[in-house]
Amino acid sequence: MQIGIIIQARLGSTRLKNKMVIPFYDDQSILQILLSKLQNTIPIVLATTVAPQDDAIEAIAQDFNIPCYRGSEENVLDRFIKAAETYKFDRIIRICADNPFLDIDLINALIAASKTNQGVDYISFWTENKTPVIKTHFGFFAELVSISALKKVAEQTQNNLFIEHVTNYIYTYPNVFKLKWLELPNFLKSRKDIRLTVDTEIDFKNGQKILRDSNKAIEELKTQEIIEIIDNDEALKISMKEEIDKNSK
Repeated sequence: MQIGIIIQARLGSTRLKNKMVIPFYDDQSILQILLSKLQNTIPIVLATTVAPQDDAIEAIAQDFNIPCYRGSEENVLDRFIKAAETYKFDRIIRICADNPFLDIDLINALIAASKTNQGVDYISFWTENKTPVIKTHFGFFAELVSISALKKVAEQTQNNLFIEHVTNYIYTYPNVFKLKWLELPNFLKSRKDIRLTVDTEIDFKNGQKILRDSNKAIEELKTQEIIEIIDNDEALKISMKEEIDKNSK
């Protein structure tokens, strides 16, 4: 089965305008950082919208020599299905582009799990209380899903929640699909106070502060080291907790 990475990105964010292209670290945007991390893994497609403002997203893909699929702005599910069909992926690792601290080791864990779970529709990590990590605020994780499962979602619902949040239907109705859950690394178990997904200006600044405090290039920074930086900065932990409370998932 052909597996690829599809990264969803657009410039239409309402909470932090142009967050995909403004400098985040060392003159690189969040999207550029993600593509740099992922470009030596498995085939990658950047999926954005047909909106003219997202020409800038396509330009970044071209700079990295990565294919860009442009589809519906509102129907994200359809955008993923058609991007996968265009590039002949049977399974995809779905990545949201607002996660600059994405952990490549955890991506590799998904790829390894897919090799021994060929008949499974969906593979991801979940928390101790069985919450899919895609519904947490961590920002370290991705998820693997079969295109046949996404097509089944499209056939069974047109609910805006499930059209916008591509995999939500799958783990909401686990009796309809075959799911495989992986356990969190020990150092992340029981953690509910970490927010590294970037949706707001405060998230953006918190991420930049971590990088300044680390004195390391972002591609060299390990997830456990990031946790240690957060745990040693009480103001940062308070700020993250406030953003978690304000931005429920």
